[in-house]
Amino acid sequence: MALGLLLGRLVLTAVFLVAAVGKLRDPDGSRKAVAELGVPAPLAAAVARLLPWAELGVALALLPARTAVWGAVGSLVLLVGFLIGIAVSLARGRRPACHCFGQLSSGPIGWTTVARNLVLAAVALAVAWQGPGPSLLAAPVGFTTAERWLLVGGLVALVLIVVEGFVLVQVMAQNGRLLQRLEAVEALLGEHAPGHDHDAPPQRAGLPIGAPAPRFALPGLDGRTVRLQELQRGENPLLLLFLDPGCGPCGELLPEVGRWEQAAGARVALAVMSRGTAAENRPLAAAHGIRRVLLQGEQDVAGAYRVSGTPAAVLVQADGTIGSPAALGVDEVRALVEGVIAGSYVPSAPRQGLPMGSPAPALRLPDVAGTTRDLGEFRGSKTLLLFWSPDCGFCQQMLPELKAWEGTRPADAPRLLLVSTGSAEANRAQGLTSPLLLDADFSTSAGFGVNGTPSAVLVDAEGRIASQVGEGQDDVWDLLGGRPGRNGAASRR
Repeated sequence: MALGLLLGRLVLTAVFLVAAVGKLRDPDGSRKAVAELGVPAPLAAAVARLLPWAELGVALALLPARTAVWGAVGSLVLLVGFLIGIAVSLARGRRPACHCFGQLSSGPIGWTTVARNLVLAAVALAVAWQGPGPSLLAAPVGFTTAERWLLVGGLVALVLIVVEGFVLVQVMAQNGRLLQRLEAVEALLGEHAPGHDHDAPPQRAGLPIGAPAPRFALPGLDGRTVRLQELQRGENPLLLLFLDPGCGPCGELLPEVGRWEQAAGARVALAVMSRGTAAENRPLAAAHGIRRVLLQGEQDVAGAYRVSGTPAAVLVQADGTIGSPAALGVDEVRALVEGVIAGSYVPSAPRQGLPMGSPAPALRLPDVAGTTRDLGEFRGSKTLLLFWSPDCGFCQQMLPELKAWEGTRPADAPRLLLVSTGSAEANRAQGLTSPLLLDADFSTSAGFGVNGTPSAVLVDAEGRIASQVGEGQDDVWDLLGGRPGRNGAASRR
């Protein structure tokens, strides 16, 4: 029994230690997993930040015998919380990524996840109920020879598990950018992973043209914080170059960046958004005469601009909106930057939808109360038409955050008008407070160039089309101005 309690403590220590380090190495993924498990949007970021430190504290408390019971109680509380969130998600038919061990375990949750956590919870309960067992250092004195060998074998196995976990974290960190670039290539080729829902709107690299450019505040090499607004020069556009000092293709472009800055002069602003530390970037900037380098640090500005991998580039128009698709790779970046500087860059054709500035089609539909409403009622302010369906799984994933956005809508955000399929009862059950019009056969969507849900189109105060069609959750949030309860680059407001 004593040996079992000691081994149980060691198992829990290893599990929570690897879980904590995995989450600390991938905070964005952890924050997303917490939100998808049902934590309210305003709390998700705080919970995601605190969770790995709680797991680390539990792991350290389990090692000494005098604090092991408290560590077991803490681990039991965390495991029960995980079990509740996982069980509720499964009962609702949702299977978000587990992310229990950061990038080491990012597959969808299932009943095997429940079983694993139940076993760990049973171990934690045994330690909390029966006591910690012997001290790790004093334990071998009272054990038989067989028990000592069993303890040694268990310790070796646990050390190997922890070491393997740390090695995998390092390997995945080194290869993460390569995987992102491969995903971007797949998206551009229109390929999908096995099991992908082909009815879902495709996910593309880069934000939609016309979407608000995500705001940021980043330190330069001199330590001074620079904001997006400071980089924009009156009526001139801004080029953002996403580079990395450890990226081979980026090194090929570095000699050209200094030349681009000189050629751009006052007509085009240019800023390098780099990873790494100031010490890593300062020699490269000096060697190639690059004046403006901003360090992303923990802020995932590249993620906010939906840029996968480096090198990459995005054009931001003088009005603060996205002016180009994301350019990925040396050739695309070079073509975009040189075209913009030379004044010969012609934006690519809209992905779909109506031309920017054209009048929005007429829209007359009944609301959930049976009253016919007209899009003209919403003139005088920006309005986002959100095409919705209560039967759409992707809409339901977005629903909790959309409700939170309604409750904390920024003053400068567009008004929200939903156009939804389904019955009045099904749509009332969604609990949304924004005006909602019923379009049973989705016939109005074709007039706006929409072919799936959730999708959105921005209409300006004069009733003109003000954006390309945004497809999927990310595009919708971009057009709304950012998810609720986020700071920095993600919120942009």
